[in-house]
Amino acid sequence: MKKIRRAVRNGRRLQRAARAGIVTAHSNTSLARAAAHVVAKRTAIGFAAMADPAQADRAELARIVPEKTTAFGASAMILMRCSGEVAQEAARFATSEAALATRAATDLASCRTPEAAAAIQSRFVTGWFNRAFAQSIVVGTLAMRSYGAIMAPVLQTAIRNSRRLA
Repeated sequence: MKKIRRAVRNGRRLQRAARAGIVTAHSNTSLARAAAHVVAKRTAIGFAAMADPAQADRAELARIVPEKTTAFGASAMILMRCSGEVAQEAARFATSEAALATRAATDLASCRTPEAAAAIQSRFVTGWFNRAFAQSIVVGTLAMRSYGAIMAPVLQTAIRNSRRLA
C-alpha cells in the first residue's frame, strides 16, 4: 500500500512539474514576442533620434535604463528568495538521507548472515532510487516555478512596453 501511495504522490508531482513547464514555456513565448516588438520600436525611435535629434522621443529613450533596472532588480530579489527555497529543500533531503544511511548502517551491523546483509543493502538501495526520483521531481518543479517567478517582472515590463508602443 505504501508503494502505491508513493507512486500516486510521484505522479502528482510529475503533473505539477509538467504544468509548471507548460506555464514557463508560454511565458517565454510571450516574453520573446513582447521583447522583439519593444526592441524593434525602440530601435526605430533611436534611429529617428539620430536622424533628427530635435524631434527625438526623449521620454521613451529615458525610460529604457530605469525600466530594465527595476525589472531585473525585482527578478534578483525573487531569485534570492527562490535560491533559499532550493537550499532548504537540499538541506532537508541531505538530512533525511543521512538519517536513513545511519539507520541502514546500524541494521547492517546487526546482521547475522550474509543474506540478511544483502537484503538490507538491497532495500536501502531500492529506497534510495525511489527517494532520488521523487526528490528530482520536487527540485524540477521548484526550479520551473522559480524560473517563472524570477522572469515575471521582466515579462510584465516587456508586455507593458509592447502595449504602450503599439
